[in-house]
Amino acid sequence: MATSSTHPPELAQHAGYARVFQPGHLTFGFIAPLESYPNTVGPTLADHADMARKVDEAGFSAIWLRDVPFYDPNFGDVGQILDPLAYAGFLAAVTRRVAIGTAGIVLPLRDPLIVAKQAATVDQLLGGRFLMGLATGDRPVEYPAFGMDFDNRAERFRDALGIIRAATEQHWPVHASRYYGELTGGLELVPKPVAARLPTLVIGAGCSPRFPALQAATPSGGGSDRRTRRAHAAAVSQPYPRRKHMNRSLHHMDFIFQTKLGTYPLAVQCEMLAELGYQGLTVSAWSKELKLLPQVKSQWGLDVGGDLPDLSSGPGVLRHPHLRVHRRLHQHRAGPALR
Repeated sequence: MATSSTHPPELAQHAGYARVFQPGHLTFGFIAPLESYPNTVGPTLADHADMARKVDEAGFSAIWLRDVPFYDPNFGDVGQILDPLAYAGFLAAVTRRVAIGTAGIVLPLRDPLIVAKQAATVDQLLGGRFLMGLATGDRPVEYPAFGMDFDNRAERFRDALGIIRAATEQHWPVHASRYYGELTGGLELVPKPVAARLPTLVIGAGCSPRFPALQAATPSGGGSDRRTRRAHAAAVSQPYPRRKHMNRSLHHMDFIFQTKLGTYPLAVQCEMLAELGYQGLTVSAWSKELKLLPQVKSQWGLDVGGDLPDLSSGPGVLRHPHLRVHRRLHQHRAGPALR
């Protein structure tokens, strides 16, 4: 991947972050499950441990795990079936170098202190190779099952993230939240992550309040009508202010560029993320807009994160024409060595 010349200081010693975000290099990872299942809703998980070892030994950067608690026939996919944090602990025992990331934990559906405990535990088992990807969720049908309100998931997400950061980054933390509990300084979360903090990636796409036309023009579940395309074009044409108050390095990660509002063009997502203070963007190997990648840094100031080719597409995955675009991009920016 092409990234900035240095890592954020607080992540410079984090093995997983440094493996995925390599300055001046393009890195490749895989999305679990590491098998094809075209005729079923989920994988068999046959030989999944051996497949993970092969990914590790081949020098790929990461294996990303999805969080899908239920099978919803209307959605039709269950990811790798296994709970991502439990599965990450298993993968810690069968891999040695590859980073393990979640893409991502549906945070509003989980207790944030339990997530903090689990994430720090996995990071310890992995020796600092864990990347914590978090999301608000994209399946409204799941929320009633957990007794949660789908409409306030963004507020709950921010609240829960604050607790996780306090519990994992502070000793004897003091923190109050709106939706969850209170830390009063009398309890210490153990274990702590290996590094000073866990790298946090926000999974999925979001819409800034300054883009109301996107929400107003987009019918539920669709993104291809003429009104939506006009709204996208109008949003892209507007100048955007860079936010200077963000003091953390945030990378946006969306391997399908799709939400319930429809599919956002890459330019729209880049503009939103730049305004919100993000430093990086991770894209899919299957995006139809990869030709725009050389413009991402110069036009929006965003670093380009590593691809997420899906091994379930078969052994020809690295011969996909979109990946050849990335090879040329990488060679142009960083020389011939592909890591």
